[in-house]
Amino acid sequence: MIPDKLDLFASKTTISLIVTVSLGWLVAVNAFPSREIDNSYYSRLNFHKVLETVGKTVLRPGGSDATRTLHGWANFLSPQHCVLEVASGLGTGGLALAQRYRSRVILSDLDESRLQQAQENAKKMGLEDLVTIQKADMFHLQDDDNRLETKFDCVLVEASLTHFQQPKKAQFFQDLQDKTSHILLHEICLVDVIEDSDKGNAIQRDMGKALKVGFFPETRSRWEELLQSAGFVVKECETGPLKVLNPVQVWQDEGTFGLLNILKNVVSNPTLRNRLLSTKRVMDANRDHLNYIILHAVREDQAD
Repeated sequence: MIPDKLDLFASKTTISLIVTVSLGWLVAVNAFPSREIDNSYYSRLNFHKVLETVGKTVLRPGGSDATRTLHGWANFLSPQHCVLEVASGLGTGGLALAQRYRSRVILSDLDESRLQQAQENAKKMGLEDLVTIQKADMFHLQDDDNRLETKFDCVLVEASLTHFQQPKKAQFFQDLQDKTSHILLHEICLVDVIEDSDKGNAIQRDMGKALKVGFFPETRSRWEELLQSAGFVVKECETGPLKVLNPVQVWQDEGTFGLLNILKNVVSNPTLRNRLLSTKRVMDANRDHLNYIILHAVREDQAD
């Protein structure tokens, strides 16, 4: 009887915490009057930077749950393998792979300040012997200035390619054909709408304006076609609702103290709150047509 009572207490505590967190989140992002956003620093930032400023560390479309599923598909990795994460930002994904599989990981990005932060994070996690950083453009991986290796066992790309139009995506995958056997992808996909339709174009325009960055999601079938055209076979794929601003997902991603810090920042900074609110409204208006997508693709000559 005692274990049952303890389990019941734990369940009630968890539910209470989720309800409290959700209410706190709703109050923080909805209970304050929205104002016209002025030409301020925050109004010009792309949304990734806004979320980082708020205190969010997990910036993936499907949240940490989708990332864990994606990384689980990388069970072919071992300490003998090398992973490249492109447009790595703070290196959250690459660091998680290094920690999970003890593989060597190269974090590449054009923002040197973020790479330095990623390196500090690697040290805090005790991964400095496995992780290296390299300034590099994801579309010019083998330029002389990049000094990257020519072959990788796996390339990880999360929340990056959606910002580029289809020809750039095609170029990126084509360039990887002779550089890696595996691609792990975590991006945004369109649902119940075609890319080139009026509705698809409206979503691109409205979301791009709200996010302050290019926004060009593809349908699931188009993402798969782009990879197949570059000589890759999709082995696993999953889609689901966007979770970037889902309160329970934010709590799961950031933890209780992380969420409290986010709430404090949102409540105490009206301009930042207004920017978050305006972007959230546009995302909510389009949520029926936007999903996250994660997939694992293997080069044709390596596929079973």
